[in-house]
Amino acid sequence: MSSATSASSAAHAISGLGNLGPLGEPVIPDLIRALTDPERRVRDKASEALARIGPPAVPALIKTLEHPDATVREHAAWALGQIGPGAAAAATALARAMKDENALVRSAAAKALKRIQGEGR
Repeated sequence: MSSATSASSAAHAISGLGNLGPLGEPVIPDLIRALTDPERRVRDKASEALARIGPPAVPALIKTLEHPDATVREHAAWALGQIGPGAAAAATALARAMKDENALVRSAAAKALKRIQGEGR
C-alpha cells in the first residue's frame, strides 16, 4: 500500500472515530498521537475527531498545547475552540498559548478562547 493510500485510509478511520462523540474517550490518546502524523490530512482528521468527542478530550488537548511541535499545538487549540464552552477548563492554557512563539498557534488560541467564551463562531 502506498503512503498516500495509507494516509487516506488512516484519515478515513480517524474521521469515523469522531462520530463516537463522548463515547470515543478511550481513543483520545491515539488521536493525540495522530496529531503528530507527518500527513496533514491525518492531523486534520484527528483534530476534528477530538473536537467531536468534546469535553472528554479537553484535558489531553490542554496538555498538547505544550507539545514541542507548533503544528500539533495549533491543532490542539483549534480543537478546543471547536468544543466551545465545554472546553472552559482550557481558558488559562489558551491564554498562555496566545503568547506562543508561533503566530499560527497564537491565532488559533485567540480564536479558541473567543469561541469558548461564546464570542466567536
